[in-house]
Parts: sequence; structure tokens; C-alpha cells
Amino acid sequence: MARRSSFDAVIDDCLREMEGELEFETYAEKTLKHAVLSNRRYKVSLGWNTFEQKIAEQLLGYTNSSPTEEAFAKAVARWQVDHNIWPSDGMIGPDTWPRMRSALGIAP
Repeated sequence: MARRSSFDAVIDDCLREMEGELEFETYAEKTLKHAVLSNRRYKVSLGWNTFEQKIAEQLLGYTNSSPTEEAFAKAVARWQVDHNIWPSDGMIGPDTWPRMRSALGIAP
């Protein structure tokens, strides 16, 4: 099996982010802005700010780049859907953070 170059990996991450944006075209802009603002607050109040890069890499698939706040929220919403967390609002709040923490193997 051929090994991917780091350039190909970055391109894959960019394409994944663009696909996510297209996939969520109907995602209300107001809701997305609310998710971004809520994530800014939750990451400090719930303490996941120190794990943000680990979340992006290991759970959301951004292994070679860092997503924008909007792309991060959209990826969180997809992760929530995949893990049956409702509502899938793109926020790592009190319901989602414990599930992500467990998926990452981080003790409470």
C-alpha cells in the first residue's frame, strides 16, 4: 500500500472540511453562530479547552490541519449524530463532553 504524502493528507483534510460545509448548507447560520459562541464558553467552563486539538484530531478527523470554529462546530454536530446524541447542535456541552471525554480515554 502506497504511503500518502503530508501534502495529500492536508488536501484530504481541506476536502473533508469543504464537504462538511456543503453537507450542512441548510444548517441555520444563527444556530451555527450560537454553537461557536457556546463552544467558546463551554471549553473553559467544562475544561475541554486543553483537549481541543485532541478532540479535533482523534474524534473529528482533523489529523493534519486545524478546523475553523465553524467547521469544528459542524464536525461536532456530525459526531453527535454518529453517537446518537440529541440534539446534534455542534456544541460540546454538558451532555456531549462526558461522551467525548470517555471516547478519548480521559478520566472525569
